[in-house]
Amino acid sequence: MAHIQRYVVVGAPTMAKAMINLSGMIMPVETKTFDLEDEPAAWAWLAQAQTAAS
Repeated sequence: MAHIQRYVVVGAPTMAKAMINLSGMIMPVETKTFDLEDEPAAWAWLAQAQTAAS
């Protein structure tokens, strides 16, 4: 998992969102959830990580 910096889930149910966001506090990975209609924003958030790493 050392090569994973960000983890995104799009369209997760409410309970899953809470678990995903909590896992981000435990693991050394930035996690974020987006609603299904916000998929473009999820891709943009991931792209920010790639731009910062370059």
